[in-house]
Amino acid sequence: MDDERTLIEKVLKEKQRRLGYLELEKARKGFSTDPAILIEIDDLSVEVKNLQARLANTSSTIGHTSVLPPSTRPDPAQVTLRFEPTDRGAKITWEGNTFGRATSEFVMPYTAEELPIVIKALDAAQYPDHPTDGPRFSDAEQHLLTDLGLWKVGRVPLDSHQLVGKRIYQALIQDSEGKATLRLVRESARNQGQALSYILRFPVEAVDLASLPWEAMRDERQAVLLSRGGNDLDSLERYLDLSEALSPPLPPGKKLHILVLSPQAGIPEDVRQSERTARLKSWEKLKAHGLIDWDELSPVTTRSLNDRMRNGPRPDIIHYYGHGGYKDGQGYLVFDNTNGYRLVDAHRLAAQLGGIRLIMIHACQSAMLNDLGGEGGLLTGVAPALSAVSEAVVAMQLTVRISAATRFSEVFYEEIARGRSLQAAVAEGRRAVYLDDDDDASWYVPTLYIRTQEQRQVFLVQPTDEVQPNP
Repeated sequence: MDDERTLIEKVLKEKQRRLGYLELEKARKGFSTDPAILIEIDDLSVEVKNLQARLANTSSTIGHTSVLPPSTRPDPAQVTLRFEPTDRGAKITWEGNTFGRATSEFVMPYTAEELPIVIKALDAAQYPDHPTDGPRFSDAEQHLLTDLGLWKVGRVPLDSHQLVGKRIYQALIQDSEGKATLRLVRESARNQGQALSYILRFPVEAVDLASLPWEAMRDERQAVLLSRGGNDLDSLERYLDLSEALSPPLPPGKKLHILVLSPQAGIPEDVRQSERTARLKSWEKLKAHGLIDWDELSPVTTRSLNDRMRNGPRPDIIHYYGHGGYKDGQGYLVFDNTNGYRLVDAHRLAAQLGGIRLIMIHACQSAMLNDLGGEGGLLTGVAPALSAVSEAVVAMQLTVRISAATRFSEVFYEEIARGRSLQAAVAEGRRAVYLDDDDDASWYVPTLYIRTQEQRQVFLVQPTDEVQPNP
């Protein structure tokens, strides 16, 4: 049975690649497309649907491994965007099973002077009471933002992320090759009933490119990642072009161990308890099925974390709930100390937390990058730096509202409990925040970094029908 499934998958991939190539030729040539190409497209479309139906009816036994294929859903279609920085932006190499390879030119939607102020504006929009709360803007910054449509009636408008998302999308499709390729991959995934996974690969020096909120991309109708709806959402994850390998697989039958880092600095007790209640809602169900266990460290100092990592069971997942920031070209998380708090930079965190399978960081600006003139590159940010030494990192690219962080955490772990992949769980968490927030200003803030040369769905627990979230 496994041999039959493998053969079907191989033939299906070949047919999909040929179909994608022809679809791309059709998109390029428009009305002048050779009729023979149109006929072959129709024939291949039928063959692909028949192969997909055969594959859906073919079962295989899946062992317990650290990375598992979906049990009931088809694998998402994947499109990889490899960024090679240029003076104006980047050369993008597009790669996908359905079309092979294409290249396009990407011009940055904002200048080097504008981009840090735009990111600051997006950060300000996370504060409902802005400008009373949140970042302050000088007269010069207000004038610049006014010209960009990001300052109205004395504040950053709540829909600023929509304007920025449109600028990013338009920059991506400005090149005709980029426009044709993006249209092809979206239509192909939709026609084949697959979710689409956008894989962005950045070299470590591409701070300006990686600092753009790609998750907020918006076409003429709505946010790209939310346009699918239904059971399978499109996802977007970021990769660093580093050669480090994945951490070793867990032995069969071993539980995932979670270490919770819950510093007390700056977090009111009622807020910390609310976050704890939300995550335990799904964690208790996982624990009841023998899939995970956990312990919690609070307060959190560099010494107590070091002692815990040396003497306790090594965790598979780090869950941090606290404050973070990006200051003077460096990302930080807030720890406790005798004077109240301590800012711990990305390099110190990486030295302590290397080899962890997943690091979940519920902290403001833990994935932020806006020091465009610095020499440290992407690795000055907490999330990119940790993704270089761990398998995956989920973090926040801006200030995040407490309600949004709590809801995202709850849904993310419920989806992991279902046996969903990291990519799918993050996508569902984003959608839940979008549906909950009246101004939809926070849904795109969670960011997923994955470190692997292989581009596949990453699973942390064995999919099982018995583990279901509470209704």
